[in-house]
Amino acid sequence: MIRLVSPKNNSTVRLLTDAQRAFIENGGPYTAEDISIPEPVVFTCEPAVSGELTLISRGGDERKYSLERGRAEVYNLLANGEYRWYVTAGFMRSETHTFKTEADVPRFLYVEGLSNVRDIGGFEGLGGKRVRQGMVFRATELQGVTNLTKEGRETLRDELKIRTDLDFRGINGEEVRESLGDIGANFVNIPLAAYADIFTEEQMRVYKSSFELLAKREFYPIIAHCQCGMDRTGTWLYILGALLGVDEGELALDYELSSLSRWGERSRGSEDFKAFLEKFHAYGASARVAAENFLAACGVSDEVVELIRSNLIEDSL
Repeated sequence: MIRLVSPKNNSTVRLLTDAQRAFIENGGPYTAEDISIPEPVVFTCEPAVSGELTLISRGGDERKYSLERGRAEVYNLLANGEYRWYVTAGFMRSETHTFKTEADVPRFLYVEGLSNVRDIGGFEGLGGKRVRQGMVFRATELQGVTNLTKEGRETLRDELKIRTDLDFRGINGEEVRESLGDIGANFVNIPLAAYADIFTEEQMRVYKSSFELLAKREFYPIIAHCQCGMDRTGTWLYILGALLGVDEGELALDYELSSLSRWGERSRGSEDFKAFLEKFHAYGASARVAAENFLAACGVSDEVVELIRSNLIEDSL
């Protein structure tokens, strides 16, 4: 008989590493190391058989993983998720156990070959409801400074189910190339600037295009990136999060969490970030109002805003 050992039945498991949790709680310290990869959930059983782990989410999504010598490591589970699991080996099958994952956000993700991969979902937004997980992800570029492996592509295709590669590169002669055509994803290139440079007539036109895409449910899930996923992507996601009602302190922290990748520190106290906030808040005292008014000035309609919120805000508390 196969006996399940870990996670313990009815337990709660962690997804953040100690370094990630320390940065979130203390605002640092900054390190030049890449510590953006999350903690895996480790599954073990006795005897140490090789077989198959079946994992079933609260929503009924079923995934299977190879179990080697009684052990498997699984990444990218939902925050605040509920799961059932069992193990099979030949004709033997274990009993089924359950566990939950911690509700801490953001959800760091492991996609082999990439850095700074996170889900924008899980934060509290409008009306106390949560931003949906599994809809919009941020990352470094998929080919260039970092390069997807075969396993990373499989993660994007099979686990994250990416439908759209939203690429913000392309300004100042920057090379842009489609990276996910082989997994059937749409390629959308919308060259963006960062920080205070987005408040130009040209950039406001492309901001309009990028947010109108978010109104179309068929484009989700989306992976959005520039080169390092920090500045252009960080500015765009700050405005998106504000539109969804995420607290401004959480938005600033999420921006700073890109410091956990290997591309350098990002701080809300930097001159670039402060210059962006000064121009952004000229559109409104609160982040939500500023986002609404800025996007209206870009030409984004109220209907598009409501569709974006419908796509990205959970239906219930």
